[in-house]
Amino acid sequence: MGKKRNRDKAQVKDIDMATGESKSINDVSRDVDALAVSLPCTPVKSPPGKKGKVQMNIDEKIDSLINAVAELTSKCDGTFQRVESMERVLENTASSITTLTTTRVPFSKPIQGGLRDGMTITVCGRVLPNADRFHVNLQRKSDVVLHINPRYTWFWISYGYVVHNSCQNGTWDWEEIKSETPFPRGQTFTLQIVVTQDSYKISANGKPFSEYKHRMPFQNVENIYIGGMKIPYKSIIHGGLQPDKVIIIIQGDISPQANRMGFSLRHKTGIAFDCIACFNENEVVCNSCENGKWGQEERFTDMPFRRGQPFQVTICCSPDNYKVFVNGGLSHTYNHRYTKLQEIDVLEINGNVQLSFVQP
Repeated sequence: MGKKRNRDKAQVKDIDMATGESKSINDVSRDVDALAVSLPCTPVKSPPGKKGKVQMNIDEKIDSLINAVAELTSKCDGTFQRVESMERVLENTASSITTLTTTRVPFSKPIQGGLRDGMTITVCGRVLPNADRFHVNLQRKSDVVLHINPRYTWFWISYGYVVHNSCQNGTWDWEEIKSETPFPRGQTFTLQIVVTQDSYKISANGKPFSEYKHRMPFQNVENIYIGGMKIPYKSIIHGGLQPDKVIIIIQGDISPQANRMGFSLRHKTGIAFDCIACFNENEVVCNSCENGKWGQEERFTDMPFRRGQPFQVTICCSPDNYKVFVNGGLSHTYNHRYTKLQEIDVLEINGNVQLSFVQP
């Protein structure tokens, strides 16, 4: 049974992220990697006298679909690799039974007709190796009817556990905590949520995991939301930068109302490389800071980023400079001002952006 503890009041904005657009069936997720979501839809009516046979066919097709999704996620190695099209795998699967979406995170999709007793929602994906947390929410507007939140740190300690909770009118209720996690970093998972009259029965990787009693009517649920990394984001580069060896990849989606976004490579006494996209000025500004003193700005007027659009940044460190590629093309080069590269061991990302993949 999950432990319970009080949680201070918090606003929904603390956990909400910008809603992402659903991508095509050929896309692949980058936060909870290779995410696939199976949602309930309008039930198929059985012809008179054939209920048992039709139900068996539906169950078989759903099982086949789930197995196909599991096979898909097992093929994704989590290193920014595309997954082959699922169209052939899903051929002959009845579209009236379930809707399958392959997408990136954050993910938001309406549940047509709301939830009903006996419905099942299936989420398949892969947790990033450096994940801090992710969450699966069943929501009605700003209310979170069910919040499933795997976390991977307890204060500063690496520790996996799962939080269940609800949020109404901007106020979080008490947390139910499972002091174990079936969602290890770097591993694929299948999460199933079964709706019953009294509770949500939650399974992970085919095994019962938890039960969450209803705190709000399940009939209120309008959509599912899946989110991941928090901003600002910070990660450690173990061993520091190594010329021509360490490659940093950042992928995400820029807010339609973004003012700025960027990253910095840091060391103990300053910032070796600070790169900021300023959307109001339509420029990229690069600089360095040592002992609190900023150097001369380098401005690039060819803006490679667009508000409301996804992006991929690749940072290559050579002995002389940083080369920054945006969406596959070289954007700009920045010469080293701090040359002790192995002491540069922190990557920080800030701004109006929702991250979906970071390496390292």
